[in-house]
Amino acid sequence: MCSLLINLTRFGDLIQTQPVLSGLAARKQALDLVCLQSFSSAAELLRDVDHIWPLEGDQLLQDLDRNWLGSLSGIWNWSKQVAEGRGVPDHHEQDQAIYNVTPSMSARLMARLVSLQGGQAAGMPPPQVHGFSMDDLGFGASDTPWAMFLLASSDNRAASPFNLSDVLWKAAGLGDAPRPLGVRRPGSEGLKDARELMQQKSPTAKGFVAMQLGASNDTRRWPVASFARLGQALWREHELMPVLVGGKSETHLGRRFQDSGAPCINLMGQTSLKELAAVLAQVECLVSNDTGTMHLAAGLGTPMAALFLATAQPWDTGPYLPGAICVEPDMACHPCGFDHSCPQKEACRKAITPELIQSLVVGRILGQDKASKGKTAPGARIWETCWDSHHFHDLRSLSGHEITDRTQWLRVQRRLYSQFLDQRGLDDIEGDTDQWRPELSRESRSSALETLGQANKVLDLLKEQAVLLTANPAAPIKNVFLASWRRVGEIFSASPLFSALDLMWNAQSQESGRDMASISQHIANYSSLVSAWSGLLK
Repeated sequence: MCSLLINLTRFGDLIQTQPVLSGLAARKQALDLVCLQSFSSAAELLRDVDHIWPLEGDQLLQDLDRNWLGSLSGIWNWSKQVAEGRGVPDHHEQDQAIYNVTPSMSARLMARLVSLQGGQAAGMPPPQVHGFSMDDLGFGASDTPWAMFLLASSDNRAASPFNLSDVLWKAAGLGDAPRPLGVRRPGSEGLKDARELMQQKSPTAKGFVAMQLGASNDTRRWPVASFARLGQALWREHELMPVLVGGKSETHLGRRFQDSGAPCINLMGQTSLKELAAVLAQVECLVSNDTGTMHLAAGLGTPMAALFLATAQPWDTGPYLPGAICVEPDMACHPCGFDHSCPQKEACRKAITPELIQSLVVGRILGQDKASKGKTAPGARIWETCWDSHHFHDLRSLSGHEITDRTQWLRVQRRLYSQFLDQRGLDDIEGDTDQWRPELSRESRSSALETLGQANKVLDLLKEQAVLLTANPAAPIKNVFLASWRRVGEIFSASPLFSALDLMWNAQSQESGRDMASISQHIANYSSLVSAWSGLLK
C-alpha cells in the first residue's frame, strides 16, 4: 500500500505530524510527503518518509497574482508529476490513500487533483482523500468529524482540549493506539561535532542549557531580559552554560542577550536544521517559547521547560513528550484569542519569573536541587506532560490548578468530544451515575446547563419538524425548520463555552444535507451530545 501525506504548514506543525507518519508506516505503507519547499529541510528530519515532494509555495502565490489561469495550469502539471511519480509498479494498488492535514483550499484542491490524476495514471478509481478534501462542486469536505473539530477549535482557545498531534492522528483514522514518538536522530558524527563545539567554547561548563529566545509573534515571546537573568543564574550557581539557538531572523535577540552581560554560546543563525537537531540532542535541557524548536526537541526526547504566552497554551500545542514541563501565566485572560488587542499591556509576558524557571530546570528537570523540585510560584500554572489511558497527550498540574473551572471544563470536553468525534454512542455517559463528575463552580455549571437546556429544547423541536417536513415538504414548513436550525447555532455561538459547537454544527450540516434521513441523524447526534453533556454536569 502507498500513501501520500500533504502538509503545507510551518516548521513546528510539520514536526507534529511525526506520530501520524509513523502510525501509517506501522501499517506497512510506503509513504510520500508533500511539504513547502521552504521547510523541506525540516521534512528530512522526519522518520518513515520514503520520498519528499517540495512545493514552491512562494512561487505559486506570485504566479497567482500575475496570471491565475496559468497558475492553475502549473498546479495541474505539478499534481500530475506527483501522481505519476508515485505511479511506479509497487504503487499500482487500489488501496492507495491520500491524507491531507492542511485545511486551506489550495491544499484541498491539490489533494483532489493528485487523487484524480493518481487514479488516471494507475488506471484505477481515484484514491480516497482523508482529512481535508474537496467535493465535486469545489466546496470543502472532510471525511471525519475530527478534521472538522480541528477547524472549529483552532479559533476558540477555550475549546481546544486535545494536542494537535492527537487530532491529526485521529483525523487520519489511526484509532485508539499508542502514538509512536521521535523524529530521526542525528548521526553519531553530527552529535559528536555538536558536543565538541559546545565544550570548546565553554570547556569548564558542567552542562549546557539551550535557549530559544524567539517565537512566531513577539506577544508569545518571553522577554530577552528574563532569559538573560535565567542564564546568569544557571551559570553563576550551577555552571550550566546557556546555548542560544534560533534562525537568522532572530539574531537581534541574541545580541540583546549578549549585551546584557549574560554568558552564552550564541549559535543563532549559524546552524542548519540538522545541526540544530544535533545541538538539541546534546544539551541537558531546553528552555523555549512555543516554537518549532520546542517540537523538534520533543521529538528528540530532550528534557525541557516550555513557556506558553498570549495565544499559546500547552493543551493543544504542548511538547509531545512525557515529562516535559509547561508553564503559562495564571491570568483569567490567558490564553487570549487570535487578533486580540491586549488591554493589559502584555502583562502575561512578565508574569513568569526567571527564578521559577531556574527552580524547574535545576530541581525538577535536572534533579540537582531536591529542595526546589516541588517549588511553585504565584502567577503561574505549571504542568507536566503525560499520556491518558486512551493514549492522548495530557497534562498533570504541578501547581494546584487541576481543580479550577478552566481545567475542569477542558476535562469535560475531552471526555465528551473524544466519543462524539469517534462517532461512538454517548448513552454510557448520560446514564452512568457513578462516573467522574467535573468540580465546576456553581456559576460555570449553571451557565453551561442553561445553554444546554436551550439547545435541547430547539433540537427536540427540530426532530418534530423533520418528521413533518419529510411527510410534507411545503415551503412554510421548510422556512420554520430552517429558522430552528439556525437557532441551534446561535445558542451555541452565544456562549464562550460552546462556540466551537456552532462551527461544528454548521460544518457538519453541509455534510449531512444530502437527504432528510442524513439531516435527521445529524439532529439526533447533537441531541445525544447535549443530553450527555447535561447529564455529566447535573
